[in-house]
Amino acid sequence: MKKYSFIKLLVIILFTVVTGFKTQTNEQFNLKMNFTGIKTSDGNLLIAIYDSKKSFEEKKVTISIHKKVDNDNFSIEIFNLPKGEYAVMCFQDLNNNHQLDFNEYFMPTEPWGISNNKDLMRAPEWEDVKFELNKNLSININLF
Repeated sequence: MKKYSFIKLLVIILFTVVTGFKTQTNEQFNLKMNFTGIKTSDGNLLIAIYDSKKSFEEKKVTISIHKKVDNDNFSIEIFNLPKGEYAVMCFQDLNNNHQLDFNEYFMPTEPWGISNNKDLMRAPEWEDVKFELNKNLSININLF
């Protein structure tokens, strides 16, 4: 009888540990993005959200959003994102060609922004733009 009780207790402990880990990995949070620095209501804001360094480096967008620019400050909220690291890149597509345009010096000619708001003189790297989503979060993204 004691052997049966020990096995039963062991199964309960293992089940609790396994389901406890599962609950931790299934945590979900909301991400609110506030966009500022928009100088014109022309075009659409194209937003790319990446959920890992690998997806960022391989340019595999996790969530893509196209939103008509209607004023100089607006927000977008995404609900129930899994806990983890994310990065946001965006640009205002003034000529609606669905790509960020550059001049002859490889500088963007359309307003752009990234999470963490670093004004870089090079293409952003994961470390420049990543942030941790481990609670409901509101981030500000300024367009340059």
